Amino acid sequence: MTASDNWEDGAPPGFENVGDEIPPEIQLDQAARQAIVDHRESLSAAEHESAEATTAALFDLLGRAHSMRILHAFATTPDALRFGELNEELSVSPNTLSARLSEFVDAGLLDRTEYDEVPPRVEYEPTETAEALFPAFGFIGFWAETHDLD
Repeated sequence: MTASDNWEDGAPPGFENVGDEIPPEIQLDQAARQAIVDHRESLSAAEHESAEATTAALFDLLGRAHSMRILHAFATTPDALRFGELNEELSVSPNTLSARLSEFVDAGLLDRTEYDEVPPRVEYEPTETAEALFPAFGFIGFWAETHDLD
């Protein structure tokens, strides 16, 4: 069972058109927030525990150095990315970038494809699981257009 199986139309209220262009003024209103709370309360103890464990593991992974920037790079390009492209775009140390990419592959967020070429070529592509996270980057982007951090 997936999280979307718990919602009548596959998405919580306020997130029905998450894949569409979302104007920056979109806010999660009180009714949508309450629907999310009600949904969480409707979960069985096992479902709630599983969701909490997955959320904690995801936050742990996303909280590591440069994780959000790396995933954002995948969220904002339709193509597979190579290590060198990511390194150049993000200016992340090679060791850190390599560690994060390996962690994302291990977590099922990226697929790694090696090509038998000289020089060797390795490409990374987001999995469906990662693509399901990408709307969050859109919301963060819209938020950043209208808010500043002091």
